[in-house]
Amino acid sequence: MLQTLMKSICTAPIKLEGVDKTLTAKIDTCAGISLIDNQLFNNFPPSMKEKMNLNDSIATKFVHDTCRNHKGSLELDFMLSNEKLMSGKILSKWKREHCYCYWF
Repeated sequence: MLQTLMKSICTAPIKLEGVDKTLTAKIDTCAGISLIDNQLFNNFPPSMKEKMNLNDSIATKFVHDTCRNHKGSLELDFMLSNEKLMSGKILSKWKREHCYCYWF
């Protein structure tokens, strides 16, 4: 049976707790999953990297549910197996056009 799912992938600047740089993250706002790439993973603190690998799905909890509602800063927590790994904030300069929805 073929299922049609909607995904919202948002690419946005992100500031993570304990990380001095501004990074770019891809957040799936429909499923609450952050897509971890090398650039993001390499900037995680060593204590966080020890608990995960690049193939893990990282659940994120945030203030809003859909890309249409995101305004200003967006607080999020990175979760792995119900353990909070790190907190972060998507910066207010993030614009709605960075978020798009597609079907597959």
